[in-house]
Order: sequence, then structure tokens, then C-alpha cells
Amino acid sequence: MNVLHMIDTLWLGGAQAVERDYFESQQNNGKIFLYVLRKSTPQITINHPNIFIENSSSRFSLYPIFNLRRFIKKNNIEIIHCHLLRSHLFGYLIKRLFCPDIKLVIHEHSDIMDNAGLSIPILKLIRQRVNLFLACSNALKTNLLEKISIEDKKVMVLYNGINLLKFNKLSVHSDVPEEKKKLNIREGEFVVGFIGRLTRRKGWKELVETANQLKADSSIRFLIAGDGEDKEQLLNLISSNKLDNITYLGYVSSPERFYSLLSCLAVPSHYEPMGITAIEAQAMEVPVIASNVDGLNEIVNNENAILFEPRIIQELTKAILRLRDDSALYESLKGNGIKNAKNYSIEAYVQKIDTIYNSLSTGR
Repeated sequence: MNVLHMIDTLWLGGAQAVERDYFESQQNNGKIFLYVLRKSTPQITINHPNIFIENSSSRFSLYPIFNLRRFIKKNNIEIIHCHLLRSHLFGYLIKRLFCPDIKLVIHEHSDIMDNAGLSIPILKLIRQRVNLFLACSNALKTNLLEKISIEDKKVMVLYNGINLLKFNKLSVHSDVPEEKKKLNIREGEFVVGFIGRLTRRKGWKELVETANQLKADSSIRFLIAGDGEDKEQLLNLISSNKLDNITYLGYVSSPERFYSLLSCLAVPSHYEPMGITAIEAQAMEVPVIASNVDGLNEIVNNENAILFEPRIIQELTKAILRLRDDSALYESLKGNGIKNAKNYSIEAYVQKIDTIYNSLSTGR
């Protein structure tokens, strides 16, 4: 069967990262296609022959629906798999207006937890024509069931997967000591990293406040990678507090190289649909310190990470110092983290999706 994945943009985010790893793990699969509804800057690159990006950058245009109609007919698409809110709406319109027999899969990544804009009204509007909802965690499934009022049997949990060949310490060919030297990271410094979209719920502010608490400790440095609407707030807070112990890198195109520079990764989110960066870091043998919040605590626990209460600066500070000073704990979390990451391989993700598609195709 031919399957069309649809996503609003290839901007920075977990949904885009999962689509990248999904398509790049299936280079020779000519039956899957990705249709991107608009251009963005920055924009991740996906190495697969069946990637199609609309030339427009408008988020409000309905014009792509006509291109989609032709595309679906030309490529004999049987299933549309939609990622992110705008593609959910386009998938619904395609099915309602042009292709009533096509199977529609809505993959929810975070919008409903964010209560983003029109997410709840749109999901309520389209729910009757959706064949299956996918959620990347039980926490997200609970949000769908409670806020959209859909049947439990119509929602399936599918944890995101990562490319373990890419997120592997042995795969990083850059000179790590030289990279650290360029960033003025001294030998023996304990490097705490953060990578993700710069939005309030990701907890970047708490991390900066933690760095402020620890600025007198010359053995600890913070590296922050990412971009987003809060970028200027982040830079202003770093500047106003004169935090020389923070280095902001902006958007990084090779997250595996970023992880190779770290002693640990902090994931101080207020809430998370899943938290794929925690798994990526663990696969790179980097211990994780994470907020004890639903979604995130489904994929990491006290055996393979340090969990702390979200938004509590003192707790995050204490966790960093504990991990720095306890070498036995450090090695334990590193080893258990690698084992945990293997549960989230992109290969397992692909197998589960194929099973889902086959079930939809046969009606079972």
C-alpha cells in the first residue's frame, strides 16, 4: 500500500525529527511519501527521494489542497498519516471533499497538551472521519480521550523512535577535544546541556536560573542549543545576569555532535508529550536529569535518569551537583540509559507503523 505522510513544516521539533529518522531508515521504500505544506527557516533536511515541499511559506493558504488532490491520485495513496495541526485539517478536507474511502491517521505530538490555538476545536471537528489517532505517550492519549471525547479503541500509543546508528557515540567522527577547545570548555569541566525548542514549557528559564545559582562554581558549564520564540528572552537573561558559564549555540544541525560534548543532559520541561531528546542523549551515553512529569517519566525513570520536581530550581541544582560528585551513580545511569534507549529504535517504530497500516488496509 502507498502511504502519504503530511506535515506542516520541517522546522525544529520532535515530530520533524521522528519523520526524518523514519524516512531515512527506509531509503529504498518507494511506497512512502512525505508532503510538507510550507517552507520554513531553519528547516531540517531529510534524505529520501519521496520528499515534497510546497513552495509557499504561508501558514494560512488552502492552495496546497489542490496539489495534494493531484498528488494522491497520481501516487495511488491509500492512507494519509498527518502530523501537526494544519496537516490534520488538510487530511480531513481531503477525505471529506475528494477521497471518502481513504484511511486517515492523525498523529498527535503535542498540540493538545499545549492547548495550542484551534487544536481542540479542530480535533473535535474532524474526529468522526478519522480512522485512527496515534499518541506518542499514554499522557498524550489521556489528553485526547478527555479533551476530544473519542473512543479508547480509536487511540493507539506509539512511542517515537530514534536512529541508533546515528545516535551512537562511535558514529561521531568530529574531534571532541578540539570542539570543546573552540567553545572554551576546559578539560575536566562538567558540561550540562539543553537542546530543544526555546519555548517556556521546555524549562529553559529554570535552567538559566540554575546556572545563575552555580555561577561561582568554575567546574560547571552550560551549553544551550535550539531556537524558538523565546530566544531573545533567553539571551537577555543570560546577559543581564552576566552568566559567563552559559554558551548559547543556537540551532544545531547535528544533535549527535552536540551530545558528544556533554557530561549530562538536562530536560527541565514543565510538561512533555514524550521527550525524545532524553532518549537521544542516553543512546549517546550521556546521563539525563529530567523533570518528573507525565509523558517524560514514561520513557525515563529513577533507574536510568535523575528525576526532579519541575520548576524547582533547588532540585535541579542539587541533581546536577549529585551527578557531578557521584561517579558510581554517573556510570550506573550511563549504562542503564544505553539499555533504555534500545527500547526506542526507529526499526521497532517502523515495524509498529507497518502493522498499523496493514490493519487499516484490511479493516482489522
